Amino acid sequence: MKSSANFKNAQRSNVAIDRDECNFGTCGVASSFQMNERLRVAYSINGATVYFPNNRLEELGPVAKRMAIELKATLDGADAKRRIRR
Repeated sequence: MKSSANFKNAQRSNVAIDRDECNFGTCGVASSFQMNERLRVAYSINGATVYFPNNRLEELGPVAKRMAIELKATLDGADAKRRIRR
């Protein structure tokens, strides 16, 4: 279970790390964004814990965050194109 400090850090940085918390033997790092008032979308990198050496998830945090930003920009562009066609 995440500690309160880890949870607050994830909220502040918009990057969450999971090591054997959801399922034993798996880990991941994720970043999310609000798409609209009802939809939150996340980008994550995950896999088997044995393949992620110490601190690797922390190193991948900025990558997950950048990919979430790019995904949001892509989805925003697709949404804008959809509105134009209507």
